[in-house]
Amino acid sequence: MTIKSLVIIGAGPAGCAAAIAARMHGISATLIEGRTPDRRSPGETLHPGVEPILRQLGVWDAVAARGFHRHTGMWRVDLDGIRRFEPFGRDADGAWQGLQVDRGQFGRTLRDRAIDLGTTWIEMSELVRASRTNDGWTIESASGKHLTASIVMDATGRRAWFTSQLGLIPDRLPDPQRVQFGWSPADDDLHDQNPVFQMHADGWQWRAPIGRGRQAWVRLHRGNGTTGLDMTPRIFRPCAGPDWFLLGDAACLTTPAAGNGVLRALMSGIYAVHCVAAVRSESVSSQLAADVYGSWVSAFWESSVAGSVSTLI
Repeated sequence: MTIKSLVIIGAGPAGCAAAIAARMHGISATLIEGRTPDRRSPGETLHPGVEPILRQLGVWDAVAARGFHRHTGMWRVDLDGIRRFEPFGRDADGAWQGLQVDRGQFGRTLRDRAIDLGTTWIEMSELVRASRTNDGWTIESASGKHLTASIVMDATGRRAWFTSQLGLIPDRLPDPQRVQFGWSPADDDLHDQNPVFQMHADGWQWRAPIGRGRQAWVRLHRGNGTTGLDMTPRIFRPCAGPDWFLLGDAACLTTPAAGNGVLRALMSGIYAVHCVAAVRSESVSSQLAADVYGSWVSAFWESSVAGSVSTLI
């Protein structure tokens, strides 16, 4: 199959990982940033398991050089007040360490790598339409800009912009979940520099040290009548077709407590491009590639939501 153009909408971790993977496969890629790339967003706590992925993408050294805060595990405080430490693990080289990254700096590192590899970067705000053509898709902005693509990947996160063009409706868990976040002086119980995950009757709170006596915090509330970002778990089925893929949170949104959002985003971008490369080499059909990718996303969703899938409405 001849792939004339791969267009990735959204330049977060999923979109940048897809662009980097595409260039490493020798596939031309265009990365569209539709909103301000350094918009305010909560920090991200990354499990040590992200390191091999970042090495594969060729960005680990640059990420490590940022000097992000490192930690060896987390404290968990249950509803009964019992507090216990859960380490990540260790090997012959010592204790494994996660990272508390600043999303702006982390995003710039990924974008710089994608551009260095030859990705075309386009700022195209207010996308209004995606329409099919004989050769794939045309993406149109409110300002009248047009971009053609043989394959489109949606990496717009919770917004999942492309799904509205496809007319897709997600499966959602029935219990609403909303998140608030911010930064504040570090609490005394962060003295050992490891994050704290504390359960509450209506949700949970995550606090993570970020250095210089500061902490990032995220508070999730379950139930109606709450405010904040809508983080109710949901999945789009299908999440891929012969000429389109949904990446990261655009494909499925799991609870932030799973702690795998960035890892899943990076992996989805890499895997979607792997599927495209297999189609290009005529190893599989485009529909089979889409089905395999969709099965992978569904398996991730079901394991992350952990038994709540049966309550979908």
